[in-house]
Amino acid sequence: MKIRWAIILLCATFVLRAGPGLASDQVRLPAGERDLAKQDYQKMRQLLVDDTFLKQADRLARRQAVTGVRADYDTEPRLSDDAAAGVTPASTRIDVLRLIRHCEEIGATCYHFLIGHQKTDWDDFPLFVEAAEKSPDLRSRGFTIWVYLVPPSESRRGKSEPFGLDFVAWMENVARFSVDHPSVTAICIDDFYWSPENQALFTRDYLKRMRAAADRYNPHLALVTVMYWEEIEPAREVAAMKEVSVIADAIDGILYPYMAVSLGKRYSHKETSALPAELKRLRQFYPGIPVIVDIYVTKHSRSSDLPDPDWVGKLIDLSSENADGVALYGSPKKNRQGGFSGAWSGSMRDPAGIFEAISTRYRARLKP
Repeated sequence: MKIRWAIILLCATFVLRAGPGLASDQVRLPAGERDLAKQDYQKMRQLLVDDTFLKQADRLARRQAVTGVRADYDTEPRLSDDAAAGVTPASTRIDVLRLIRHCEEIGATCYHFLIGHQKTDWDDFPLFVEAAEKSPDLRSRGFTIWVYLVPPSESRRGKSEPFGLDFVAWMENVARFSVDHPSVTAICIDDFYWSPENQALFTRDYLKRMRAAADRYNPHLALVTVMYWEEIEPAREVAAMKEVSVIADAIDGILYPYMAVSLGKRYSHKETSALPAELKRLRQFYPGIPVIVDIYVTKHSRSSDLPDPDWVGKLIDLSSENADGVALYGSPKKNRQGGFSGAWSGSMRDPAGIFEAISTRYRARLKP
């Protein structure tokens, strides 16, 4: 999501998502263009609710694969965490076993594995997948894994390696890997249609090529895209319709970061009341597509307050009631001693309390 790189001392490097607001389309678009956009939108929306479209077996499988997840994302522990001075290149690798223990302990049923912090992340990915498959605890809860990728708008800070901005290659290679590792169920692309450079790449033709590349190996590999309130707000009604007409039949899920932006105040780590209405509006544009709420457990760079246990807990509860899944952005990770480094205090209030709020709710929904 709108990311800036940051390093948490004694914890993993991670991204803070913050981006510019999108311009209103109310005045800029000529009447003819607005009418054409509405016509294209209506055609797409009719397709989305068409019974034949909805019951396509592969499409159903992809949507089911991303529905109901209780996921975590980012702030992955590294071997360099809690290390003495003199970090070696090898210590930037992900601490796979500690990340597995974290997912076990909080009751997660899914992890969004970001390829973007280090060039070795793609090398660590199969190690994490194989370790998750060997965990009796994770295996018993049907644990799944998404590959999370950096879009063109964020590529100046660093690309997802080794395939960079070739998302056809990403779909092909992840699908090929997932044949032997069915726990890998989705690719998620950050800030998917947020910026002009992303829109220029993700055309209808390119999305079809991406789908075809995955289908050669695994037609059940889902494509999930990140979407913000600013993309569907009333001031951008026509632009939202144009977005729907381009991408809606190509995506299998929406990851929706929530910060109460619709209230018109500021990015908030206190307000929860706007979530149901925002989700309702999102579903009006994308009927039938699963929506997973993304909770900023780590402070958003545009907010003046810090996440706390009460806010995180309430949002998990609301997401469970109103959405098709929930994900955490930057949940607190324990250090090797089993506690929380003081470095977390700059990005959240009471990391131990937040950890408890998460694990209590996630684990309560695990099947016996």
